[in-house]
Formats: sequence, C-alpha cells, structure tokens
Amino acid sequence: MRLVLLTNMPSPHQADLAAELAHELGDANFRLVFADPTSEARQEMGWQDKFNAPYILRFWDAKQRDEVLRWIDNADVVVQGRFPIKYLRQRIRNGGLTFAYQERFWKRSFNWLKVIARIPRIYDRYWSVMRPNYHLLAAGAYVASDLSPLGCFRERAWKFGYFLAPSSPPTKTSNPKLKILWCARFSKVKRAGDAIRIARALKLSGLEFELIMVGDGELRTQVEEEAVDLQEMIRFTGWQTAEEVEAHMLNAHVLLMTSGFGEGWAMVINEAQNCGCMVVANKEVGAAPWLIDDGVNGLLYAQDELDQLTQRLVNLSLQEIELMGERAQRSIQTWSADVAAKRLVKLSRVLLRKEDTHAKTLFDEGPCSTVL
Repeated sequence: MRLVLLTNMPSPHQADLAAELAHELGDANFRLVFADPTSEARQEMGWQDKFNAPYILRFWDAKQRDEVLRWIDNADVVVQGRFPIKYLRQRIRNGGLTFAYQERFWKRSFNWLKVIARIPRIYDRYWSVMRPNYHLLAAGAYVASDLSPLGCFRERAWKFGYFLAPSSPPTKTSNPKLKILWCARFSKVKRAGDAIRIARALKLSGLEFELIMVGDGELRTQVEEEAVDLQEMIRFTGWQTAEEVEAHMLNAHVLLMTSGFGEGWAMVINEAQNCGCMVVANKEVGAAPWLIDDGVNGLLYAQDELDQLTQRLVNLSLQEIELMGERAQRSIQTWSADVAAKRLVKLSRVLLRKEDTHAKTLFDEGPCSTVL
C-alpha cells in the first residue's frame, strides 16, 4: 500500500507520525509532503526545517512538485492535512481513498449566518468533493460535530489527532510544593489572563504554588502587568527550547491549558501527559475531551467554571495530583504515533476493500475509532 501525508509546513506535529508510517509501510511506499516553508511565526517559536528523511518532499520546490502530484494521483491512500483541495479534486472524484485530516471548522462560535457567508468556501472545500471515498480524520473532539450539520462526512469520521513518538516515560521530578506550568503564545485564543485569575484565586485560598508561564506574544506585557500582585508566585520565561519545555514539564505537577475554541488540538497536552503532568484544560480545546478523563487523569472545566475549578484544585492533595499525572502518563500511550500509524494503515486496508461496516468495529476507542 502506498500512502502520502500532505501537510502545510515542516512541523514537529507530523514528524513522529510520519516516521512511524514510513516504518510501517517502508520508505518506498510513503511520502510526507510539506506545502510551504516554515512560517516566520513558527520560526519565532523555535520551529526549524531540519527534516531530511528520504520520504520527504517539498511542494514549493519546483523540482519536486511533479513528483508530489504523481503521488497524489497514484497513491492508494492520501491523507490531506492543510493542503489545497484543488490538487486532490480529481483524485477524489475518481474514487481514490482520501482522508481530510483537519481541526475544527468553527474556531469561533457557530451560527447559521456564518454558514451563509461561508457557502462558497464550504462548497469548494467539502460539498464539491463529498464522495463515499472521502473520509474525515478528526484532529479534535469538535471537528465532526462542526461538519456533520453541513452534511459532510456523516458515517465517515474517525478520531485522530497529533502524536508523539513512543518512548519510555521520563522520570518525574519530586517537588514538595505545587508546580503549575502554562505554555503557549500570549494571544487572545490562549486566554493567558485566565491563568492569572486562577492563580490569584489559588493565592486567596492559601494554597502554596509556583506558576511558570512559558511563551511570548503580543499580549505578554499586558498579562505581566495584570499579574503584578503575584510576582512572588509567577515566573515568565519567554520562548524556550523543546528540551527546556520538557524539563519544565518534568518538574511540574500540573499543566494549565486555558485556550478556547481556537485551539484545534493542543499538542502540549500530549507532551505534558507523557511527562506525567495532570492536565487541567478548558473543554473547548480540541484534544481535551479525548485525552482527559475528568477527575481520573486530569480536570476539565467550562469557561464559566473558573471559580469551581479553583476549588477543585484546592481540594486535591499533592499525592492525588501526582496519581492523576501517573494515570495520564499511561493513558497517553494509546495516542502515541506508533499506535496511530498502525491503526491508520489497518483502517485504510479495510476501507480499500470497501468493508466500511467492518471498519467501524476495528477500534473501540483512541485513534481511528469512530466519532459518535
């Protein structure tokens, strides 16, 4: 079986999955395609295009473009991340098995006026190519529910996401005081101000803790000014390397994920759980409902529940938080890149044989299980 994974730019988000797909299929039967160079915004965050595996193609390179188009036309399976639909339109119409691998469509609140305004876009990206051979790999808990009311991918939606390479869980650092980590760009979507409000409420409750906020962005100065009364409890680090972020996670008990609807997945949840952190996340984050079992391996909260969330944190002992982190470290192994690659290949083989009913019974939960 020959499979090609199309994505928007060189990214660590796809590197581990690609490596496992190449291992599963063989380098000759797999290609990872980058549509564009790494954006300046991502470079600012430390992303670099150092990928040199033999299965990688760069679509913006004129010398490689024709080869990419041949793979799109002739591969048994195409997984379409953020890549222009115009290059896949004929393949889909010809019946080639194709997966739309994407995050949620409505990254702000839904209403039917927005549907009307977006009809040309919806038609171009979905309705014009909606065929039984076009399936959805939903990178987040809300993708299918965004698209199903529009008549898209009904009965053809599968749980997916972003994945880390399988590895032995790193050793957790022991700390006597609660360590909380927040790691993101200081932007409107990330709601860093909520982290400050939670910290202030924890302080008023008498809880001893330290909050480290990793990242930078247009709202950082505003957030630092808002936190002036919490200086002894909060440390702002700016952007950090991947190794430094991992060290913070190994030293933390809790990862606080305050993003809203605009957070399609949130790979930082995978990373934190792999490091044994109990993740506290807004339910609006795409990965949160699938990776966090509320009260078991982490905590989920609604945007209007910050006060209740604070009380839940105060009521947990350090030992209970550490136990949730250990459970998270175990549960994230189901969402590792090797599991996702094996399941995607197995699902694809079944769908290629036109056994759609069988496909829905392959996996009860996790990657490539059906979205209900």
